[in-house]
Amino acid sequence: MGVVHKLKPEIIDYIIGLKKSNSDISCRSTTALVLEKFNKKISKSSINTIWKQADLSVGVGRRSKIKADLLPVYSSGAAILQAVDCLINGKSLLAELLVFKLQLPQPEADAIINEYLFSSFLKKKPASLLKHIEPKKLQDRILLNDAVGIINSLADDIRCIRFDSHEERSFFVDGQFHTVWATSKIPDVFCMTAKAVEERIGNHAQGDPFVLFLAPGYEAPTEEFINFILGFGTHAKSISKFTLFKENLYELKTLPFNDSKKREYIFGVWPWQFSAMRTEEIKSDFKEVYFEDLKKTFYIAEAEIVLKQPKLGLEIKFRSCALKVKNDGRVKIFILSNYGPKDISLEALAHAYLRYWPNLEESFQDFSRKVEAFAYNPDSLSQLASKKKEACLGLAQPKDLGNIINAYLCLLDLFIKKYLLPAGFTKDKNISFTSEYFYHLAAQIDKDKENYFLTFLVDEGYPYLNELEYLCNRLNEKTVIFEGSRLWFGARINQPKE
Repeated sequence: MGVVHKLKPEIIDYIIGLKKSNSDISCRSTTALVLEKFNKKISKSSINTIWKQADLSVGVGRRSKIKADLLPVYSSGAAILQAVDCLINGKSLLAELLVFKLQLPQPEADAIINEYLFSSFLKKKPASLLKHIEPKKLQDRILLNDAVGIINSLADDIRCIRFDSHEERSFFVDGQFHTVWATSKIPDVFCMTAKAVEERIGNHAQGDPFVLFLAPGYEAPTEEFINFILGFGTHAKSISKFTLFKENLYELKTLPFNDSKKREYIFGVWPWQFSAMRTEEIKSDFKEVYFEDLKKTFYIAEAEIVLKQPKLGLEIKFRSCALKVKNDGRVKIFILSNYGPKDISLEALAHAYLRYWPNLEESFQDFSRKVEAFAYNPDSLSQLASKKKEACLGLAQPKDLGNIINAYLCLLDLFIKKYLLPAGFTKDKNISFTSEYFYHLAAQIDKDKENYFLTFLVDEGYPYLNELEYLCNRLNEKTVIFEGSRLWFGARINQPKE
């Protein structure tokens, strides 16, 4: 909770007054307004504390009901762009800029940015708010310079994270958290947005497990992987800091990694991995579990696995969940962890892994293809950098805010083509192609207590159903959070009405 007792009464009164005059104003906007008026920087938690004490706070998290201006977006393929924006956060930052510079209410600022980004993809367009704003305000040079700064800051994705231990060992994890690598020369197609990476590590710092897709290696787990997981303990091998590296492997920032407590991790091991360096024991009968958010049934059993690393001379025992997709079939994957039986149930352990990696074999096949493709074409990153530079040309001398948001839209489209659609599928195709076949699709959104489910509806004969399903699979690995709830994606063919 933020510390507020040292603040002057006039600052506290100002913060309370902002909330009373605009109930939708955010902590971020209020921080900026206080800094401008009083030249004092106040944390978002302190502002939220003041509002709570004044009975003005709506609590942590966002409203579960979809905002009216976003309903058309989530009834269309524009939801793909919206989902990627949730990972990048450009729309929110631009809306905050309008609140701060133009003194607009937060809902109005959000609606204006939504209109710029999505209106061209919607069949039923909400009422325009742009016509009510004086054009000169959206052409203000200071506003445009700040908006350009925001977009430029979002153009770089994170290729890898380097974790450093107190023993001065270094370990690399790709931006999408597939596995541990020996060097930073990781396939660039495994990049992820800085916001998503920092949130993932931040959630781990708050107690979430560190979830990796798989342990690296075939005959034996790699030395760097074993040393990496040993770094989650509270001893000399523990991890002390981490560094984010951009696509070009330039350092972005280094942050401390709190090692004052034991941290939990989860990772997958395939049955064909480490056969000579692994012993296993199934310790319970398999039981059926159904995960409502995944819409899938699995069969799980308690297991114990020992992994050997011959070069290090180590044997490590792990609690494991043996998982099948059919009760009479073979084990599909072993989910290993340092969680004890008293820490987490077997069902919760399986679910914690599957919420990040729900596609299992399809994900592994995709992972393997991308690693192999990178080995043959390590220069694909320079090609993407060139396209990003081209997309940002509109930022050089923007005439109004619309020019800047169009450049941001092109960046969203490039992210989708590079990371969410099959390799080579959109080669030499511009945004008009993805717009026609993806962003203009019809969609249906549903919600339960904890999740949103968005289904793209396509007609019989739609030519890119496989690619659309691939896109949904990749999005479901990215943990898209919307309005405080997890957003899941799927696709189905529209059944003709009788």
